[in-house]
Amino acid sequence: LKSSSVRDQATREQERRNINKSLLSLGRVIHGLKEQSKPGKSGAIIPYRDSKLTRILQEALGGRCKTVVTATVSPSIMNLNESLQTLQYATQAMGIQNKPVSTSFMSLTPSKLPRPSDSDAMSGAFPPSDQWHEMEFAIIGRFR
Repeated sequence: LKSSSVRDQATREQERRNINKSLLSLGRVIHGLKEQSKPGKSGAIIPYRDSKLTRILQEALGGRCKTVVTATVSPSIMNLNESLQTLQYATQAMGIQNKPVSTSFMSLTPSKLPRPSDSDAMSGAFPPSDQWHEMEFAIIGRFR
């Protein structure tokens, strides 16, 4: 029984270390991106590879995406330190300037649009063919 609880504590401690390492890496990436966003500062190496978290968030943080950061803080005085750190991350992240790019590959040529089959219309995946054609021409008419 004791060895099990010791093992559980060791596992929790390792998880805690990994989380702290990831958050530290995230802070370094956010700081680097903020510095890179300043005029005249470019070409800095951003340490995305330091943790799995920053690798996963690479496109969202410094890529071609629009990014929203939501900071959740606690009103409790017991969590003041964590709340302040969260607000620091959010404040630094506000200084990052991404360059969002549309990656839509949709073609508005009628021959290139997917055609629904009757079985698709029956399953509710697509509207019936006559409604599909009306929608198709409405879309094309908007962009001409």
